Amino acid sequence: MKIITGLSILGFTAFSLLTSCSAQPELDGYDAEDLDGTGEKAPITTALEDRASEARKSEGKTSVGALLRGQQANHLINGKFGSSLEELEIPLSSENYDFQFEDIDATSTLVKAIAKNDELPSYVGGIVINDEIDFKKIAIICESEKIEVSNPSWNGTEWACGEASKPVE
Repeated sequence: MKIITGLSILGFTAFSLLTSCSAQPELDGYDAEDLDGTGEKAPITTALEDRASEARKSEGKTSVGALLRGQQANHLINGKFGSSLEELEIPLSSENYDFQFEDIDATSTLVKAIAKNDELPSYVGGIVINDEIDFKKIAIICESEKIEVSNPSWNGTEWACGEASKPVE
């Protein structure tokens, strides 16, 4: 015996199923994303997808920031930049980004978070070690809507993002 009851709350219908067997209920035409029956995604589904997308983007940006701080600490302790996550001793892995390291010279380096799919932006960050420069100008993180990201440039006093990328605040 199956009993299906519906409860309408704020225009959404929630179903509860009481059944005497363990089989999955058959709800012909029921779509988890079309909770209100209009044929469009329910607002809550869209909001959750938007938050998940923002979280994936934030992962790349946050990871580059952490890796730049790790590079700065490694340079202060060991006198050089690290060339891998293992060398920096940062246990970082991602389903969404691959990380790359590229030294510019003995006092500046780049860290990249390359998106694994074209729905996410890629990030590149640069840091320079120089005691005479304003702390706010020693690092930059740039975002590119493309998987390929161009390197930022250092002119001796400040960073500038490369082509088709913008600075992250």
